Amino acid sequence: MQRETRKLTKRERDELQGVVAWSTQIGRAFLFLLVLFFVGAIFRSLFALVAIDTPIWFVPTAILAYFLYRRAGRWTGGQAFRRLVRQDIENGEACVTVIRPVDVTEIEELEDEGPSYIVKTDENDWVVLSGQEMVAHKLRGFPWAQFSVDEAPHSSMFFGLTRMGDPVPLNRTLPPLRYELARDLGAASGTFTVLDESRVALLDEVFAGE
Repeated sequence: MQRETRKLTKRERDELQGVVAWSTQIGRAFLFLLVLFFVGAIFRSLFALVAIDTPIWFVPTAILAYFLYRRAGRWTGGQAFRRLVRQDIENGEACVTVIRPVDVTEIEELEDEGPSYIVKTDENDWVVLSGQEMVAHKLRGFPWAQFSVDEAPHSSMFFGLTRMGDPVPLNRTLPPLRYELARDLGAASGTFTVLDESRVALLDEVFAGE
């Protein structure tokens, strides 16, 4: 796969800045506190029903707050991810990976998670593209004979695909994968994943029912 860098477009820079903007962080904090307010009110009412006057309702609320805080860090990437985004903004460059597919498998979407594509390149690499972002690209005629994956080099924030060739037919279409298999392939954690040897070995299971 051919990799190169270019300057960030205004749209891409705006996307990155939106992630670390104070308004975004304040909005997340407000939603977090709003959820805890309602949860705390529910626990307080439940304890009141069983005639417990001590503020012990605060304990399950605090436990849930800790759980939500840790989970939110995984969903949003936390402070470490925001540091990488700031590094991308300061660097001012996007990473462009040019792909020429020779084999494309579409994995049908499960519920509203978007389709996944397992792509073998002309250099014998395997990559996975997945997520709701792929719905729009599918409507544009994806897969193409050549395209680029545009992302931020440090945070790996996905900007989209750039079409560089005509549409090509799919080699096969398969039903949704088991969650565990999709997770191990990387299809459940990011839009663009380059498969290493251990993940390439999982493709035998993917294609077993072909």
